[in-house]
Amino acid sequence: MFKRLFWSLAVAILPFIVLVSGLRAGETAVAFSSGEIIISEVGWGGTKASSFDEWIELYNPTASPIDLAGWTLTDDGDITINLNGVISANGFFLLERTNDDPIADVPADQIYTGGLNNSNEILTLRDNANQVIDTANNNGGGWPAGTGSPDYLSMERSNPNSADEDANWHSNDTITHNGLDADGNPINGTPKNNNSGWNISIPNEADLVVRKTVSDTVRQGQPFTYTITVQNDGMLTATAVILTDTLPTSLTYLDDDSNLPRIQIDNQLIWTINEVPPDTNIGFHLVVTTSNDFIGSVTNGISVTTAVTETNLVNNHAQASTFVSSSSAPKILIDAILYDGYELNDADEAIRLYNASDWLVDVGGWQINGKSIPINTSIPPQKTIWLTKNAAAFARQFGFMPDSVLSSWAGLAND
Repeated sequence: MFKRLFWSLAVAILPFIVLVSGLRAGETAVAFSSGEIIISEVGWGGTKASSFDEWIELYNPTASPIDLAGWTLTDDGDITINLNGVISANGFFLLERTNDDPIADVPADQIYTGGLNNSNEILTLRDNANQVIDTANNNGGGWPAGTGSPDYLSMERSNPNSADEDANWHSNDTITHNGLDADGNPINGTPKNNNSGWNISIPNEADLVVRKTVSDTVRQGQPFTYTITVQNDGMLTATAVILTDTLPTSLTYLDDDSNLPRIQIDNQLIWTINEVPPDTNIGFHLVVTTSNDFIGSVTNGISVTTAVTETNLVNNHAQASTFVSSSSAPKILIDAILYDGYELNDADEAIRLYNASDWLVDVGGWQINGKSIPINTSIPPQKTIWLTKNAAAFARQFGFMPDSVLSSWAGLAND
């Protein structure tokens, strides 16, 4: 009862208290209320990949974005995080320990150093006026929820609108997951997603997410391919969508298969998309080449915008890096041929290619007897891929799926 009374008094009083300690030069203290940002989840036990892969999540339950500049998150030991960045309305802010590996497939909003003890810790969140906005485990005893080995369950806030009391924390239910650890195992937690048991309505807004991938290594002066996807994870259709790719000076645009209106201004490629409805994914390939004298790492960025309001702007940008190596010709061999298939009309005809080079080779656009291999088909060094006429027919005879299907197959004669 005392804790609930104290929480209510804090909510009423703290907005009117302005402390000047902790402010950076030129900053103005803003009176925030307790609970405007909460510590929503704590992975104090780490992950199955490593007990050192700890992580912490903040949540903004308000309808407005909040700039975290000047805010701090501390424990009773060696963690002092000077927060930096904006946490969107009804959005999450993920902090990962040491590097971006603890949640391998969910980008961290900030990296921190220092570790959490398995008990006797209090996490304290302060705003830029040094006001205490929220805590986790404020009684300083054992963590009220979460586990270490062997399950590594995160400690999740049960009700985002209630105070930090032991009864308001629970362990992840092992059913509601989000993210993978450094070894590819599912996280027993929900980083950057609703906690298990939450029933929070998603704002009626759009949320565009752009992604970009490329091979780790490409060849100097040779065409190579980026794969680009745009999807809308929000509840509202994104209209007047503009996708902008800023090519480094070492790259030259060759082609893309988007079928979207495109203009080029200097080194910027700009595509327009009329609309992207919720749960819609648009993907295409961008083919570029390097200058004949460039060798080294190259990073290419892309961004997406829309005319409507979005819940999260952090995922509107992406970049992909590759290494451009010397222009020595790759060595791709025809390694095996099934020219007289077992299926009706030889639908299982197939060819296996072997990459004898020491680098990954993108054979997309290469031709076999005048028939093109699909874009973005790559062969790792000293590895093979199977190309076929019909995937189902191939699988029935070989017992596994082919790597690629040629949309137009050059029929193989038997002599």
